[in-house]
Amino acid sequence: MGIIGRIDYAGLGSGGDGARTWCTDEAHMGCRVCRLSRVMAPVHAAAAVNDVEILRALLDADPGLIEADESPQGYPSRRPLHCACEAGSVEAADVLLDRGADISALDNWRCTPLLRACMFGRLEVVRLLLA
Repeated sequence: MGIIGRIDYAGLGSGGDGARTWCTDEAHMGCRVCRLSRVMAPVHAAAAVNDVEILRALLDADPGLIEADESPQGYPSRRPLHCACEAGSVEAADVLLDRGADISALDNWRCTPLLRACMFGRLEVVRLLLA
């Protein structure tokens, strides 16, 4: 079965086991996205670790995830673009921007994705956002 075998929508953002069931490839169960999905939604995790293959698959399955703001461990208004920018995930940020992510979205701390990239010294992401 491929990397994305089933997306458990009930699990997205729940932080529970449901957030891990979307990745069904046995070799993929130990990936960084799966591990990070224990504390944040899979779309946020894929953006944070720059896994554009999984990110695209999730967005293809549900384009509304581009604006998903449910990340259960204290980041209820942080969107996938915030996660990509904070982590320095240039390719993921580019995918999100191409899909229409809101560059001016504010998180809980009233930070935009650009401010997050600046705060964490992610110069390549800053250049992408300003291009």
